[in-house]
Amino acid sequence: MTYREATEYLLGTINETASRRNPQRLERMSALLHNLGDPHLQYPTIHVGGTSGKGSTCTMLAGALTASGKLTGLHTKPHLSSMTERARIDGVAVSEEDFASLLEEMMPALQTTAQEFGRPSYYETLLALAFVYFRAAHVDVAVIEVGVGGSLDGTNLLQPETSVITNVGLDHTEILARRSN
Repeated sequence: MTYREATEYLLGTINETASRRNPQRLERMSALLHNLGDPHLQYPTIHVGGTSGKGSTCTMLAGALTASGKLTGLHTKPHLSSMTERARIDGVAVSEEDFASLLEEMMPALQTTAQEFGRPSYYETLLALAFVYFRAAHVDVAVIEVGVGGSLDGTNLLQPETSVITNVGLDHTEILARRSN
């Protein structure tokens, strides 16, 4: 698989807005990770959530860990210019070649998961790719940013060493929950 083929595959997945309407999305992510050998449980993690400041907090934490000599994975979203930015080790994004290779290796698990739960979403696939990449690199620790999704976000399958919550606001209430009057 080439990088172009990998990006075309990802662009054909369920988008995040449609995925939010799927009541089984946490089960689908759990099945995908299980089918990949539970890569997210193979190294310590720091889970960062909140309304704003998550990406900056993750980047600063990862920078401090790298500076202390730890091989550090970092997953943030969204990416700015390339999908590869969502999986970084010591500040360096996964190469396009490794990105394509990792996605190709993931295809059997993606197909198995799709048979039972539907095709994993764009976000779920990129998150799983980061977890697989970090496992393959034997990171000492990974800093993982929560996506939009509250309790149904795929990052909630982590068993973090610690969690960080940045400020919390009422953004995205039209997607995540309805306020009762």
